[in-house]
Amino acid sequence: MYFIMKRIFIKVLPVLFIIPLLTSCGNFENIKIGEPESIKVQGFEGNYVKFDVRIPIDNPTTHRIRIEEIDLKVTLNGRYIGKLFVDEDIVIKPKRKQMYDLPVKVRMSNILNTAFIMMTLKEGQHVPVKFEGKIVAKSMLIRKTIEINEERKVAI
Repeated sequence: MYFIMKRIFIKVLPVLFIIPLLTSCGNFENIKIGEPESIKVQGFEGNYVKFDVRIPIDNPTTHRIRIEEIDLKVTLNGRYIGKLFVDEDIVIKPKRKQMYDLPVKVRMSNILNTAFIMMTLKEGQHVPVKFEGKIVAKSMLIRKTIEINEERKVAI
């Protein structure tokens, strides 16, 4: 189950973080987000799965960007898995290219149902993963809420 969730995050997370950066203010189209270098399962806490995602971000602009909120519904193969969110703000520093550790949590709607969905997937199968919700980002005095409705096929 962890391996499948890890692959999903590797394929989709860069897209989720680049959208607020590109749509905030004029100069943000220069920001580059790479593929996650590592995704570590930090553990379970009730019906939460905690991940630490290490991802390279290059911000050549002079603006510091703070991602204040991520609140996304996650569906896998058309079935609702739970909500993806962060507990703390993510600050992307200006004029820097560096690795960021993003503390991400997924609150599963039903642990047994999620485990069953993961077990029914076959290796090599391409399944649609959908993220739907919002990301709130702020740069200087400008705050933007970006609606996310992103779907990708991910090889398991």
